[in-house]
Amino acid sequence: MADEAAAGRPGSGRSRWLWWLGLLFLLGYITWILAPYLRSVIVRDAAVTARIHVATAPLRGTIHELAVSIGERIGADGLIATIRNPLADRSALAQAEARVALAEANVADLQAELDQLRQLDLELQDRFARHAELFAHDLESVVAGAKAELTLIGQRLALVRSMTERKVALGRTGTASQSAIDEARVQVLELELLQTEQETVVARAELRLRAIADGLPLLESGNDPDWGLRSRTALRLELARLAGSLADATASLAEARAVAAAAQAAFDQISAGTVTAPAGAMIWSVVAGPGTTVDVGEPVAKWLDCNVLLVDVPVSDVEAALLRPSMSADVILEGERRVRHAKVLLTRGAAATIGEADLAAIAKGRGSGIGQAILALEQTEADVAACPVGQAAYVDFPEIGLIDILRARLGV
Repeated sequence: MADEAAAGRPGSGRSRWLWWLGLLFLLGYITWILAPYLRSVIVRDAAVTARIHVATAPLRGTIHELAVSIGERIGADGLIATIRNPLADRSALAQAEARVALAEANVADLQAELDQLRQLDLELQDRFARHAELFAHDLESVVAGAKAELTLIGQRLALVRSMTERKVALGRTGTASQSAIDEARVQVLELELLQTEQETVVARAELRLRAIADGLPLLESGNDPDWGLRSRTALRLELARLAGSLADATASLAEARAVAAAAQAAFDQISAGTVTAPAGAMIWSVVAGPGTTVDVGEPVAKWLDCNVLLVDVPVSDVEAALLRPSMSADVILEGERRVRHAKVLLTRGAAATIGEADLAAIAKGRGSGIGQAILALEQTEADVAACPVGQAAYVDFPEIGLIDILRARLGV
């Protein structure tokens, strides 16, 4: 019996040794799997970060002045730098300005000529009005005289008719001769003819007075007295022609000014410009300083929007696969005790992590074979003012534990 027990000891020792070896191997494997997770808990290897935005030059030229320096906030005008191009070609602008000057001179000449002709037209109108007034007074006197003669003729005609009637009555009784009666009748006819002639004179004079009121004076012969009416007709035609020419010249001037304004805007775009960013943004770095010549699209400065703070979290590929957008996370910044809240924006595997070209700060726990989670950090006004980019942080994902990582790694 003792021999059998002694014989079995070596076998029992080897079994225990194999069991302990297997246990150590399992623990080592688990430690290897959980190392990134445990390291993030102990070291706080995440970092507060923000997206890098690049402000580029809008034109080719030399940086004249930088309005802000590294770490400063951009003012309300959004100005970062001004750029000038002293070699900008202004020939197109000069030609446009020359066309404007020529068009303005043409308009001024036509306007002056039109004003002179209008003044002449006013003088002719005044002359015509004075002639018409005198002519009307003369016709009024003719009408007044003719009407007075008509009154006298009427009185004489009444007397002659009365005498004629008496002579005719006496002729019936034989006391008046027939020749006396005929002579009286002839006087009546002569007076009636004279009355008709005077009435015609009054009617024609009144007609001419009405024609003067309508601007159409007529002489006794019916002709135009030519007090400037015919010359005004030619003048009016010239006024109409000049008014049309002035309208065309004014339109040409407006077109020339529009072309000049466009040329000025184009020249301004190639001769001077500004590099801008949103007000309140922080200058992260200055790529080109004063006196540097830059081309269109070349970076001048990089800036951060402190209103949108992120957290760069190094995670294993297994943990990255378990994270989902909008999943909650707890964040504790270095030097603080309070827990901040964040949401997962995106995750990247170790082969496609976002680097320094896009993020202002990279987590110190980042290394070969380590994936990445980008979180949107809830922040206060004090955080926006402080803009703690680059500060280390500890991140915990409450919805993911060690068991979840082991099960994902082991495929259970």
